[in-house]
Amino acid sequence: MSRQFLRSNTNCFICSALVLIASLMSCKSQRHSFEQESIKEYIAEIKIDSLQNIAPSMTMQTVEPGIIKVYIKFTLRDSVKQDDWKLILQPAFTPTFHWASHLTPTDSNIIAQHVFRSPALIMADSNKQFVIVPDLDLVKKNNAVQWYMDMDAIRNKMTLGVSKSTIGRHILYEKAKGQVIPPGDFEFGFYILTSNDSSNLRDPWRRPLTFLWNKWGTPLYKSGEPINGSLMPYVKHTYNWAFNTWKESVWQEFKLNNKEVGAPVFIVNVTQSPNYPGPVNEREFRSIWNQAWFSSLRSAQGLYRYARRTNDTALLKKALLTKELALSFPQQDGLFGSVIATPMKDIRVKGETVNRSTGWQHYYFGNSNRNPAAAWQAAAMAPLHILDMSWTAYLMLTWYDELEKDERLIQYATKYADKLLTLQDTAGFFPAW
Repeated sequence: MSRQFLRSNTNCFICSALVLIASLMSCKSQRHSFEQESIKEYIAEIKIDSLQNIAPSMTMQTVEPGIIKVYIKFTLRDSVKQDDWKLILQPAFTPTFHWASHLTPTDSNIIAQHVFRSPALIMADSNKQFVIVPDLDLVKKNNAVQWYMDMDAIRNKMTLGVSKSTIGRHILYEKAKGQVIPPGDFEFGFYILTSNDSSNLRDPWRRPLTFLWNKWGTPLYKSGEPINGSLMPYVKHTYNWAFNTWKESVWQEFKLNNKEVGAPVFIVNVTQSPNYPGPVNEREFRSIWNQAWFSSLRSAQGLYRYARRTNDTALLKKALLTKELALSFPQQDGLFGSVIATPMKDIRVKGETVNRSTGWQHYYFGNSNRNPAAAWQAAAMAPLHILDMSWTAYLMLTWYDELEKDERLIQYATKYADKLLTLQDTAGFFPAW
């Protein structure tokens, strides 16, 4: 790579997009030159860390219009002990939309390789979209190091790099010390997807998902990954587990205001297995959730489709009972809880203290106890969650649209939506809780 690609800057090399384009124009076809020329509307500069003051070689290749492959290589004579190596991309415009495939709320958080499901970083405004996708072929090849991504929406920076990581609070990952990059060729790369097409701006995820599927998903699927054959045996096994062999622990059916309702319980554990020899000790308070992570109404939609496909009237009834339960959550000025639960108590069984439900006759409504309130407030006292309510209302609308025209679903969701609009502030934001 020509030295004109790089300007030394103590700890990093700054690659100006304009300089990159000028160099590429001398070795690419006119069509490629035009594509490379257009990138300066999207990227202002790329900053690349050095490795022990070694400059990288770097190439950019137009794969197709709007998709550019960037390849970076260091040739290392010895191992390099460097906790963090990264590159930072700065957009040439001011985005109004930012999206990353995991949460990085602070400067210490990263999107670790462990959560590279469909990895992408997206920035856009009303005219342009700019997407970064790690080169998953190189991720697989460089198994001696762990890749990561980061999105800094406030400073409008996208970061890709390698670092060890550790799990912080709950699902958040943080950089860790101790990375050693082995000698030889250290290869790193990513794809830049650019677009000014209105359809991509309306749905910013469709194009990167299509790229990920076409590039990596389709070949793996055609080769038989993740499994060969139909998924139906696995679906059948799951429903048999939930509604047959473990039904006494999983399926909850009771009356609310003289109406039959039902749904699978929130969580079961090994002590609730029909084969467990000891006393049942429930891990969680007995509850049913219609929440963003755990939604009985969403599961019921899948159950409804399966029952309809297999003409299973018993399973169809269970799906409909779960819908009835969702509609039974009382609304107060349009708002509603996400959890119905029973009080729990400790009892002694065969010399052991175990956690047991007092029964659905003592039910109460509440919300997820995974919340930012002090000490994770119990479900009965937990605050209402806008996301949980919105997700449930959305599922009611999809049920109406795709499964059955139950007007109560529309009425329930509309009452919530009318209230939701009154909670929006002048900047367009809604409260979380």
